[in-house]
Amino acid sequence: MSQVPEHLRTGLPLVDHEHQALLDLLQRTRAVCPDRAARDCHACPAERSRHCFAAFERVLNESINYMLGHFAHEERLMDQGVPKAHVAAHQAAHAEIANAVLRTTTYLDNDNTAATSRQLAQVFEDWLFRHIEEHDLELARHLHDKAGPGTGT
Repeated sequence: MSQVPEHLRTGLPLVDHEHQALLDLLQRTRAVCPDRAARDCHACPAERSRHCFAAFERVLNESINYMLGHFAHEERLMDQGVPKAHVAAHQAAHAEIANAVLRTTTYLDNDNTAATSRQLAQVFEDWLFRHIEEHDLELARHLHDKAGPGTGT
């Protein structure tokens, strides 16, 4: 499995652990369809389509649950004196990500598992790396600054 790049590590152990778990879920999402060239599932045997659909449902549910738990964890951290402007922007980004996942998966069925899993993997990848850079690293800076040097936040 790939690792979260060093420059995207926050120094907040639980947040970094959660980011790694989300990256692992991203990789599992990419692996749902074994035929990387498939545009849709029409050419696949019915049993394979059902298997891919079931696998995608499992990783999708796990990803959504984990993502929502991660958001809740970060938002609890924001209660530790993080500036209101950052909190508002960070929470809006969480809502944007949740809506992107919902839009991507609204019409999921056996015939479009391949395309939907690729689209969702792209949403997760864009979000994970961009979100960490734009919001989570800033959150970590606020928390580290508030804790002061040598406190091991």
